[in-house]
Amino acid sequence: MKCVVMGATGIIGNHIVRELLADGHEVSAFSRGQTPSRNLEGLSVQSVTGDIADLDSLKKAFVGMDWVFQAAAYYPQ
Repeated sequence: MKCVVMGATGIIGNHIVRELLADGHEVSAFSRGQTPSRNLEGLSVQSVTGDIADLDSLKKAFVGMDWVFQAAAYYPQ
């Protein structure tokens, strides 16, 4: 299955990514691109940059995905 994990660079999202990969799923890691993603280094994930407050970036990230996992925190401005 193709999965996208929103907030993939965070503590919870990172664990979701690893579990999905261990189960043999294709994973896209959705994040704002502002957090260093060292915790995803060496993992077979596709990086997708976007923001949960930007509908267009969400639509683009969800195309072709079977599952969406929401682990992103909302930071109001």
